[in-house]
Amino acid sequence: MVSRLLMPLVLILSGPLAGCSDTGVSKVGDVDDDTPKDPVDPEPFSADWGQWLSMTTSPDGLPAISFYDRDNGGVGFAMAKLEDGVPTWSFEGVDGYPGASGLDPGDRGTYTSLVFADDGTAWVSFYDQGAKTLRYAQRHPTLGAWSAGLADVGDGVAPDTGLFSSIAIGADGNPVIAHYDKGAATLRVARWNGGNFVGSVFDRGDALTPDTGSEAEAKDADVGQFVRLRIIDGVEYMAYYDAAHGDLKLAVGTDIHIVDSEGDVGHWPDFTVRDGQFYISYQDAGNQRLKYATGTPGSWTITTVDDAAYTGADTALYFDGDKPRVVYFEGKSNDMKHARSNDGGWATQTIATEGAVGFHNEVVSVDGTFYVACYDYTKRNVYFAKLD
Repeated sequence: MVSRLLMPLVLILSGPLAGCSDTGVSKVGDVDDDTPKDPVDPEPFSADWGQWLSMTTSPDGLPAISFYDRDNGGVGFAMAKLEDGVPTWSFEGVDGYPGASGLDPGDRGTYTSLVFADDGTAWVSFYDQGAKTLRYAQRHPTLGAWSAGLADVGDGVAPDTGLFSSIAIGADGNPVIAHYDKGAATLRVARWNGGNFVGSVFDRGDALTPDTGSEAEAKDADVGQFVRLRIIDGVEYMAYYDAAHGDLKLAVGTDIHIVDSEGDVGHWPDFTVRDGQFYISYQDAGNQRLKYATGTPGSWTITTVDDAAYTGADTALYFDGDKPRVVYFEGKSNDMKHARSNDGGWATQTIATEGAVGFHNEVVSVDGTFYVACYDYTKRNVYFAKLD
């Protein structure tokens, strides 16, 4: 995968993948900072859209996605009406698209994350590749107009922040964005104060200083990649990777805990909290396998779910009743896989095999039916299908 996958794989770019949409995104005018723009009619024109996909459901219960439009260097948004499980997408450009004057505001839209507030406002966070900053956009709940602006600039000698952005709505109804500051190698959080975002460092990490005689090499502090933010019952939770120590970390409010430190672990975490218990899927990058942790801080049960080669990236965790399920990427054949837990064991199967599929996996429930979406690297658009 271009820019996202941090593991060896050979992309097999072959035939089309059934179930993928061929439509593009709509052209829009300039999206200036904090200036609402009228929505436009969809006009398919992009041949490469869907990277850095984020998916949730709208207040009306429709699947909604934000994504990077690689052709145009912009961030797009779409909602789908489903008929027999097949989506018909309505597209809107959000930020980064050339305006009527032809001026291009820059290459924006990787590392997207999407959430809806209770009033129906859609919020999107994303990375500005040119300015190396975190940006945001919000969609008016009734007018459908977008406004966009700067969310955080980070710090360090060479500022570069906004990677792996993850957005959620706080107890006060305002959005919160967790993101990785590459320039300073820290985890940052930006909070909306009613008029703009204010960013600060959440975790600076610790340098690795090996014990005398250890074969490990000293490493500078580097923490925050792959961050996933959830706000549940008003409590903020973040799962993320500590690159200096190779650990999976979990923040509960302001408290930081180590979940797994066996080897180089903690890539691509997804998690939820149920009845006070944490459930976390993630990749063991050192062994290229899928792992799963359950429990509470200080008391974890850790399981290897799938130890096939080059497995476990881009995890999406969900529950079907009381049974955990994980969708994830298998990099040897470039397939999407599905793991199901039943009676304490795990069964895995490949669920999408045509082309290179399974990047940026997301799962939603619509009327009791689960659907998965991801970026299809072969067709260069979005794969969307029902999960059986």
